[in-house]
Amino acid sequence: MDRDTKKLLFILVIIILGLLLLGSHAQAAEIEKAEFFGIVFKTRYQTVKINTPILVETELIWDSGYTYDENDAAKLLKFTLKNPESSRFKFLMKITPRDFEKWQNFATNNAENIFLINNQRAYFVSGKETVKIDEITINTEQFEWLSKYKAVIEKNLKNCQMAPDKKGDPDMVCPPLLIEAQIVRIERSILSPFLPTTHIFPHPDYLDIYIEILSIRK
Repeated sequence: MDRDTKKLLFILVIIILGLLLLGSHAQAAEIEKAEFFGIVFKTRYQTVKINTPILVETELIWDSGYTYDENDAAKLLKFTLKNPESSRFKFLMKITPRDFEKWQNFATNNAENIFLINNQRAYFVSGKETVKIDEITINTEQFEWLSKYKAVIEKNLKNCQMAPDKKGDPDMVCPPLLIEAQIVRIERSILSPFLPTTHIFPHPDYLDIYIEILSIRK
């Protein structure tokens, strides 16, 4: 083999290796990952900590039809509970007569889920590191608790009364009930599962947390 042919083959090998490295790097760049130890959010009553490992991932969808910019790909968000058994948590929640009536109507009319509360101060946590979520909603897809804890809820409703809030507007004041729950899944809404282009991963803008209610008590 002459010297020129050897040079040509060497250059070709270098080019192929370079293309392979670029290809693997581009493929790796399509998926972003972050792992957290849990979620913290504040309610009017307390700071709630959910101590469970959560994996947050994005995947670039190039031809999904959901691209926000024709020159950019949409980032599909995925949330995985790495240890679902550790996702139990407790929180205080005010249930008003209107809330309870509304939830019962939803269940009677075969609603897919019931919205319970939302909070605009929530964070992913990992050691001292925090990532703002902006807003979370707590929802439930199983409605057996409505009948199972009906007596507890109705007894508590008897203690509700109208009183002015901090702004002086009339408000229904009810003693909060302690809810024990376990997370079923986390998603960024099935209607909008993609990360907005204005947000940098892993800042998800908002999350829907679906729970199973394990108990309700005073």
